[in-house]
Amino acid sequence: MKKKILSAILCLGLTASLISGCTESVGNKVSFSSDSSASASVSSASASVSSASASVSSTSAASGNTTSENAPAGTAAESPSENSTESANRAAASSKAPLGTVTDITWKNPHAHRKPSSGVAHSEEDYKKHLTVYCLNEGKADAFVMFVGTSNAVVIDCGKAKDGDDILDVLEEQGIEHISALIVTHFDKDHVGGADEVINGSDVEKIYTTHGTKDSKQVKEFEEAMELNNKTPIVVREYTSFEVDGTKYEIFPPLKESYGDEDNESNNSSLVVKVTNADNSVLFAGDVENERLPELIASDYDLTCDILKVPHHGRAEKLTEQFIKKVTPQYAIITSSKEEPEDKEVLDILKAFEVETYLTRNGEILIDTLPGEIKVDQYDD
Repeated sequence: MKKKILSAILCLGLTASLISGCTESVGNKVSFSSDSSASASVSSASASVSSASASVSSTSAASGNTTSENAPAGTAAESPSENSTESANRAAASSKAPLGTVTDITWKNPHAHRKPSSGVAHSEEDYKKHLTVYCLNEGKADAFVMFVGTSNAVVIDCGKAKDGDDILDVLEEQGIEHISALIVTHFDKDHVGGADEVINGSDVEKIYTTHGTKDSKQVKEFEEAMELNNKTPIVVREYTSFEVDGTKYEIFPPLKESYGDEDNESNNSSLVVKVTNADNSVLFAGDVENERLPELIASDYDLTCDILKVPHHGRAEKLTEQFIKKVTPQYAIITSSKEEPEDKEVLDILKAFEVETYLTRNGEILIDTLPGEIKVDQYDD
């Protein structure tokens, strides 16, 4: 099976690195054609980060707006305070930028020129604590599995119906029987569709959801699976954080109850999740759209990251450029399909900001992090 091969590659790679002391990291860099109809092509490139990479500051959240992992199940906490007027005005002004236009080309990504970390010697303890993130190729859908060691996993979104089986395959191949947290960012069918299979097929401890919901077959199956397994979701209404195996998970919920018409209501209610292991971080931005982006751009939370899961499958928004500048990623992951590809405007912005970009439509993506180092590999399906 493909994923078993990947697991073997991963294990062998880490073992070889540990024995030889070599920390060279090789990934597949996506290059872009000037032809708007051309697809992104993959070439081999070195991908590494220094120990100076941006890390989460737990003090970045506004005082009094923090919820720990012991928030009672099934309860909704109070919403965070509104952002400052000054920050909101900045976000409003930046929203006037034309769609897909790089307005500040002199801005340089502070992560883009990191020196390779091949000279860094990692200890056996570093390898035991490193975070692995599987970015599954499920078409235009989100499904991510992450773990440290083989005891616990955290799952963010479960793709479409039947995609949950692929998540269970990853867990089985890694020998993981326990999911410490399942985070459903929102209730669109390409995020919640496989959640019922994951809940029915594994030991899920906690389930985090946003406050919004939808009347759909996929949501009904999700609710039935929770009822069958005696699970009550934690509805996240304020900043929430918890740790699993030394990795910190921060959840940034929507500040509003509503973001407009039904077409974009669900997407803009997405939970945004930041995952930090050692000095490396990944930001999962759900499907947030232009109605939600001003809130995130104006936020006082630390949303900087090394790796960004680009919002809404790479769909271009007026504030896409400003959001990229806010989070300053070195790498970007876009969940798209050949039938429903990402927008070229987004690829152009990422390219201009020197962000190394990977598309799940080109194959499953595997991310490994170590102190001062990130390794990204992509495998053809």
